[in-house]
Amino acid sequence: MKMVKNLMVTLVSDQTIPNIQLIKEFSNENSDFLFVTTVGMEQKGCRNWIENAANIKEDRSFLIEVDQFSFSDISEKFNNFDFDVYDKVIVNLTGGTKVMTLTAFDFFKNQGSDIYYVTGNEEKYIKVFPRKKSNQFKLKSKITLLDYLTAYGFKYVSSKLSGISFEQSKKIFNAFSKPDLSGYDNAILFINSKRKMKISSEEYNANRIEDYLNFIDYKPNEEGVLNEKETQYLSGEWFEEYIGLTIKQELGLDDRDISISIKLTKTVTKKPLNSIRTLLGEGTDADDHSKSDPENEMDVLFVYNNRFYSIECKSSIIASRQVMKNGAQMNKPYNILGETIYKSDSLRNKFGLYAQTSIVTLSDFKSYCASEDKGQRNNRINEMREYINRANLSNIKLIDKGMLCSGQTLFNLIK
Repeated sequence: MKMVKNLMVTLVSDQTIPNIQLIKEFSNENSDFLFVTTVGMEQKGCRNWIENAANIKEDRSFLIEVDQFSFSDISEKFNNFDFDVYDKVIVNLTGGTKVMTLTAFDFFKNQGSDIYYVTGNEEKYIKVFPRKKSNQFKLKSKITLLDYLTAYGFKYVSSKLSGISFEQSKKIFNAFSKPDLSGYDNAILFINSKRKMKISSEEYNANRIEDYLNFIDYKPNEEGVLNEKETQYLSGEWFEEYIGLTIKQELGLDDRDISISIKLTKTVTKKPLNSIRTLLGEGTDADDHSKSDPENEMDVLFVYNNRFYSIECKSSIIASRQVMKNGAQMNKPYNILGETIYKSDSLRNKFGLYAQTSIVTLSDFKSYCASEDKGQRNNRINEMREYINRANLSNIKLIDKGMLCSGQTLFNLIK
């Protein structure tokens, strides 16, 4: 039996996931793919991202580059393409500019093609033409985390988990869930400041590390010291693993759906606005437009029901930096929530329209603001109000200790 030869027509835009979804839904091994794209989309690399995510072979892919605001240019280029060699033409109208969408609808409607639109909501898509009484459908295909990140031009490497059990991370979380941790502030801040570094026996004793480890029910590999892997785990890795593995367990995700402690890079194809050579002079690295963006470290990424979620995990919103005071070095605490929101916001915009971003912390915002000193209390309230407003503007969900300990599932808190 002869296999039907399909042509999948895709209007390329910044939002690449709807393109991947319909390609997964309708393509077969005998399908060809026509991408209607623009100079801007080609410079960004969006078409290449779609092809890579959908594993489209080069000899199956065709390209029409159009003037995105010209009805006549788009129509002329459609007319120059031979659609008659295909048994069925399937069109995805979800991307492109309005001019591209309107022109494509008129042209392919006259061709008698099947025309669809992916809603981006509840895994639904609509058959726009030919219309029937029941024209809404549920996507059968699933997007994996690799599909999603590839579709937005990312490459990623997942770090190995600590190797310390999920049960241990649960014990630490239960300890942090208790109302008062103030007796262990110094030990926590010191361990955080020594991330990925060994803590010697002298430092261990001076900062009362043993009391803190007993409190969280953690037994070090070697009595009286902490090695580099242990300080990495105890300074926040445990919390990333707790959050990631809790979500994985709650939603029944497999390894294709979720990753914990990820390093992301994104290849830059568009000529950058600023030139390294012009700004820094001869002798600096030559401009290379194929280089990647700076590497970004993410705590938890997952895909559920074709929707993308990212979670930034902070065991505390208070970090410490070393400062000089009266000729001596000392650790000074400071609030890192603002910079965490800024980082999350800058990355959220690269993950598509429907990406959901959360920051989860074991700090209690109300307790942080509480102080007998009225001036300090007002300053902290104003500081946190500014951060919360910034998170609202950036559509980032903030979850603090009080919410984590409320009895709700983690996924209900972040979705």
